[in-house]
Amino acid sequence: MFPEFLELVKAYDIVCLSETKLCDVDEIYLPGYVGFFRNRGKYRRRSGGIFVKEHIADYISVFENRSMISSVNEKMKYYSFTDVSLPENILSMKLEGLVFKEAVTVGAVYIPPEGSTYANTDFFVQLQDCIVALGLNNLCLLGDFNARTGTLNDIIEGDVNDGLDVLFEGRIQQSNIPRRLNTDCGTNNMGFRLVDFCKEMGGVMVNGRVGVDGTCGRAITCDM
Repeated sequence: MFPEFLELVKAYDIVCLSETKLCDVDEIYLPGYVGFFRNRGKYRRRSGGIFVKEHIADYISVFENRSMISSVNEKMKYYSFTDVSLPENILSMKLEGLVFKEAVTVGAVYIPPEGSTYANTDFFVQLQDCIVALGLNNLCLLGDFNARTGTLNDIIEGDVNDGLDVLFEGRIQQSNIPRRLNTDCGTNNMGFRLVDFCKEMGGVMVNGRVGVDGTCGRAITCDM
């Protein structure tokens, strides 16, 4: 594994990967982390993975379909199996009893681009149904949505969202959500769907609002 990659990720407790191009027999070992992957055979370029530092691994539950029990093997203790249909484009886990007062679900997302053979325009509908069925509340989604949102508004003005204190660590008032910056002014269908999903589920985009990205709204990529 590239030293540059190890240096990049070691500062983070949770690392989400997309477009890993792994197959079911591939193994990735990251010192000090426990890795989880969700590969699906219908994709030629399989993707979806989460690395969690060993000291917090006992506080997580990775969601997986009950039909996949046989594929989990030695990491069984970390999984929570469900009969609820889980979207194939996301690998999610619940973190509770460590930092936050309430359980937080983290989802690593990869949505193939529009026009791709594997594009899934129903992803957000499937995800919304899954969230409701599992009774999830505080949810953090990250990854590659292939969604261009331009200057579209992702919140309903005056709406009340109890989850914002978790996302912004209590640093802002409910009525003073920072304006989202985005240097990419373009939009696409997945961008509109993402914005609608945020409004319907009471979510908010963190990109372009917090940290270094909150001052520029620039898309950031890193080739290793």
